[in-house]
Formats: sequence, C-alpha cells, structure tokens
Amino acid sequence: MDDVINQYKGLIPDPLLDKLREEISKRKVNSKDLGKILDELKRTYELSKIHPGESIGVVTAESFGEPSTQMTLNVFHFAGVAEMSVSLGLPRLIEIFDAREKIKTPMMNVYLNSPYNKDPLRVRKIAGIIKEVKLKDIATNFYINIQKFQVEVLLNKKKMKLFSLDEK
Repeated sequence: MDDVINQYKGLIPDPLLDKLREEISKRKVNSKDLGKILDELKRTYELSKIHPGESIGVVTAESFGEPSTQMTLNVFHFAGVAEMSVSLGLPRLIEIFDAREKIKTPMMNVYLNSPYNKDPLRVRKIAGIIKEVKLKDIATNFYINIQKFQVEVLLNKKKMKLFSLDEK
C-alpha cells in the first residue's frame, strides 16, 4: 500500500497523504481502489489550487458573506405570516452590532435557562433589565422651570420598578 501512496509523493501534499494513510488503516482497501482514491484526491487537490492573478480577497469575502446572509433561513420562519416584515441575516446582525437607533425589526428572542424561565416575575425582571428604556416610558410629566433654567421630570415609580430602575 505504501508503494502506491509513495507514487503520489510530490503530487499531493504530505499532510493529505498522511491523513489518507490514517483513514485507509481503518478500512479494507485493495490496491486498485487505493489507486482510484489517490487519483480522485489528486484531481480534487488540483481543482482547489488558486490560479495566479485570481482575486482571492473577493472570493474569500464572498465565502464569508454568503453563509452569514443565509444563516437564518433554516431557523426563522413565520408560518402563514406573509405580510410581516422581518430583517434577517447580515442586515439583522449589522443592526444589532451597530446598535442602530431605528431598526427594522425591534425584537429579539431571548431564551432563559432554568430556574429563571420558571417564574414569570423573574422573567419580567430580567426583561426589564435588558429592555431599552427611554425616559418617556417612565415619565408621567415634564415641567420647565424657567427660574432655574432646568427641566423637571416626574417619574412613575411603578413603571420604574417594572424596569428594575431606582431613583438614584
């Protein structure tokens, strides 16, 4: 067997030949089949080479970009909800990582592990901690104090507690 493999030395890189030796030792392969395997390995190796002048940067960028664009295709689906507009894939990642102020789909599914997912009060508290809270969400009134040149805000204590906020 080593005689047949050694005929391909220099045509196929040594690490590939070593891996082939390792795999063949686990299986029953005759010399004829080994020749076919080596021919196919050589053909595949030759096809994987980059030609001089080929723009590998563009090919690499495309190779990284395609899977991330398609990443949610198999896991995200609204059954029967055709009118719902949802940003997916790379655009959704960009919205999240850039912390865009106005995102197309202002929602995110967060799954909690046990014991946090068992108690509804605990779940609300965690949601309050991670949810974006704007001043208008917890304020009941705004007053403009012209004498002191300041804006005074009256806060809703119940809503603040709901969002796990204190008055500090």
